Amino acid sequence: MWTIPVAAGITVLDQQLKTFIEKQKKPFFPHALGKGAVTLERLHNPGFALQKGQEHPENVTRIVTLFFAAFVLRWASRIKIPGAARSSNLQNAAHLGQALVVGGAASNWIDRIRRGYVVDYLRFSPGPVRKLVMNVGDLAIFTGAALVLAGELK
Repeated sequence: MWTIPVAAGITVLDQQLKTFIEKQKKPFFPHALGKGAVTLERLHNPGFALQKGQEHPENVTRIVTLFFAAFVLRWASRIKIPGAARSSNLQNAAHLGQALVVGGAASNWIDRIRRGYVVDYLRFSPGPVRKLVMNVGDLAIFTGAALVLAGELK
């Protein structure tokens, strides 16, 4: 049951950050955080990850909606009921992973419905990820997917 607040928290946090980014004037960007390993930028992505499918954003929204709905239904069927048998640490990690995926995907889905694009705002300077601009929702999806995969491989 604890997974629902985690998913909701990720969604709310990412939506608030996106609203903040959208309100900033152009000269604000790029804006280095800390020692510059992370930079705030503003990118509107109507397509999938890595800017794929941008020419048909309405189809991207339809596909994302179907996958999001299927994942949420699957996730809802696995939510732990209070008082049920205790889970192992690996199962708890997989439950956390599912909540992170749902929270991040919900935030990006809300963007697609409300704005017609996903707001990305984090660029990481080191290494090969430098070309990626993502958001907290994307980070939650990637982290959650890794936790789910670890739980499933067990």
